[in-house]
Amino acid sequence: MQPNSGDPNPYASPAPPPSNGSDPWTDTQINFDEEPQGTYWGGAAVGFFFGLIGWAIVLAVGKADTKQGANHGFLSAIVLRVLMYIFIALAGG
Repeated sequence: MQPNSGDPNPYASPAPPPSNGSDPWTDTQINFDEEPQGTYWGGAAVGFFFGLIGWAIVLAVGKADTKQGANHGFLSAIVLRVLMYIFIALAGG
């Protein structure tokens, strides 16, 4: 038995769909006609972990989102390395 329902019959037919005509199970925001433009995080990982070679390969053959991720990943790897060198130099290493 459903809570707060007027019908105590558990085998009663389900409630009718909303009156506005839209079915909540078929109303999705997925556009299957649009082709994916790559993966941002995949490009970021390649740019970060494989450096200049990975960045160049993604720029040569990747899609738009993958290229943007590779740019960000490569630049963040450079910034992290520069900060690491600065901290080592300040620590007297």
